[in-house]
Amino acid sequence: MISNNLDGLVFLRTLPTMPTTREYNFVADGKVVGFLQLRQIPSAAKNLPKHFASHIYYEIIPEARGMGYGTELLSLAVKEARALGIRELVVTVDESNITSCRVIEKNNGELFDKAESPEGMVLAYRIPLLLE
Repeated sequence: MISNNLDGLVFLRTLPTMPTTREYNFVADGKVVGFLQLRQIPSAAKNLPKHFASHIYYEIIPEARGMGYGTELLSLAVKEARALGIRELVVTVDESNITSCRVIEKNNGELFDKAESPEGMVLAYRIPLLLE
């Protein structure tokens, strides 16, 4: 279960070569348990269609998986994206990563396409962001 002492996202840096890309650590109980890269201008692997360009890359360290951190991390990423004026997030995931698919779906992600890559099937999700 997720810790009661959740520090949340800690801004690390804006990438010098990609000024619209921000990186964050995700901290709980004073320990880094995850990482987030949020791209205002999405990017896609060269072997995927352009509409698979993703705004988000995230990961949770292995020993912290299965405790709800992925869902919370993506929820905080959605809030951060909204604050940056992004209207819709695209998040891609390998079809075999069922846990990450669930995390995305828990954050209102809607599957909109699939594409084959050399590593296997890739799923593309949209998360609509209602600006307040």
